[in-house]
Amino acid sequence: MKKSMLLLVMLAATQQAHALSESAADAPGWKQFGNAAEGFSYGVYNRADSFTIHCHPNKPATINVDIMSVGKYGSQDYQSDFVFEVDGKIFIGHRVLQDQKSFEELWTALRNAKELGVYQREKGSRKFSFPTANIANTLPALGSPGFPCQSQETYDAAVLDEDLANIEPLKEGDVQLRKRGNPYYGKTTWNKYLLDITSRSNRMVITDLKINRGSCKIDPKAKLPFRMGFGGKVTLSLLPEDCNPLEVTVTTLGGEQTLSFDQ
Repeated sequence: MKKSMLLLVMLAATQQAHALSESAADAPGWKQFGNAAEGFSYGVYNRADSFTIHCHPNKPATINVDIMSVGKYGSQDYQSDFVFEVDGKIFIGHRVLQDQKSFEELWTALRNAKELGVYQREKGSRKFSFPTANIANTLPALGSPGFPCQSQETYDAAVLDEDLANIEPLKEGDVQLRKRGNPYYGKTTWNKYLLDITSRSNRMVITDLKINRGSCKIDPKAKLPFRMGFGGKVTLSLLPEDCNPLEVTVTTLGGEQTLSFDQ
């Protein structure tokens, strides 16, 4: 499901970027595409290079940068990070849309921008400039009616509110754990054990896992919270790599349970 949603978002972004490309020759400067139901894209071209902000309903805002001679960058974790500059102020692609304060600072800077440039690596390396013409008229003002963009922090808060409004109290048997040997141990990984968590609740949000009373942790690539419906399952590798999980405390929005394994 997550892969399908990701493909749909990427397809929509590609289509909107294509629309931006087709009209790039019509008039210079920033342009807006999309609608309230499907989301808006705001972007600009400099020859074949593009800088685009995507704002989708019920999703955090994202930035995509395509520099033909260098590569593609983006604000999401799976994309290559980038550094850009607005009138001398530096922003980091993977960070700037995370908290509301940084998001508002960037948005205000962009609406007043005279110069916009993306660095190939860090400040001081080669910089690729983008036009700022019409940017104030293209980007809606913060707090304006129907403002379509939100930071990751605002999005997460809205999701949490929805979770809390619909969460089910945790009951015995709702959390099922299984410890098993890692079949790839000694081949492609040194993680000795895997931990499977299966939900028997229609709506479960796992917010924390304490393994062996805190002496072990889950691999940081697996990011909490885990939202799971009935039958939902996550498989986790553990750190340190030789961790043998004997006791796991699972904290959810609906309660907490501690389960243990034999040696």
